[in-house]
Amino acid sequence: MIKLVGIDPGHGIETGGKRSPVKLGLPVLREYEFNRSVAWATEQALNRCGVSYLRTVADNTDARWNARLKAAHGCKLFISIHANAGGGTGIETFYSPGSDASQRLARLVNAGVVANTEMRDRGIKTANLWVTRETPKRGMVACLVECGFMDNAGDLAKLRTHDYKMACGVGIARGVCLYLGIPYTA
Repeated sequence: MIKLVGIDPGHGIETGGKRSPVKLGLPVLREYEFNRSVAWATEQALNRCGVSYLRTVADNTDARWNARLKAAHGCKLFISIHANAGGGTGIETFYSPGSDASQRLARLVNAGVVANTEMRDRGIKTANLWVTRETPKRGMVACLVECGFMDNAGDLAKLRTHDYKMACGVGIARGVCLYLGIPYTA
């Protein structure tokens, strides 16, 4: 069976600085914990829809990007899940410059997450990120979704909740289903 969707749970436990600021309260939200919860929710939703997937990183470690891409060998789609920082609020999704397919995937995933979470839509953007630059070379259509800002008190309150993580995962899966032209099964 060919794996259709590579689910990449973003940064791992060793990535420095990927956490909410202490000044916004405790407990601190570590990005890898958020990412993996959203990845799990995405996988469960895709499973209900009959979409095969694989996770690029099975544990909490920081796998190198080359290893993640190697793990996703044979996938048609690649979704990298993250929580943002740097000032701002809302959802934004990045895609491979010059790739209409990646732009379409990013648009659908972004719209799915925004609709499911009712967060501010920061839109889709091109970026020279490792994932958006290297996945096309491996024949994959890819996007990187930022599911809210860990350094914004309003976003952080949502990012900490189980319901929000599940909503992000379902939103990603809805976008994937639309991209693949199959019905979403709740």
